[in-house]
Amino acid sequence: MSDIHLNTDIDFFTLVSKRFKGLPVLGSAHFTDIVNSYGGGEMADHLIRFANNLNPNPLIGYQWPKYTLSAKKVATYIDGLIPVVTGTDDFREEAMSYLTEITLAYPV
Repeated sequence: MSDIHLNTDIDFFTLVSKRFKGLPVLGSAHFTDIVNSYGGGEMADHLIRFANNLNPNPLIGYQWPKYTLSAKKVATYIDGLIPVVTGTDDFREEAMSYLTEITLAYPV
């Protein structure tokens, strides 16, 4: 996927929410990040700082890494004592590469 371009003049921050994956039937449902964002969780703090400074990071505490094509680091919100960890956005690379090949081979 070397044809992907990212404007390096803009800071990008991305996240994955893996909260509440144990919910029966639902798994990790879409609304769980909304509850954390607007219900006073860590996402709310990050959202407020990002809206004010275009940077979600506090002076002290978890430092949300900037997303780059070389590192592909993401903030991963999880259940447990350490609620935010840094992950790598590589969980769909093979599938996305296949879809790109098919789309280029058979354009709509």
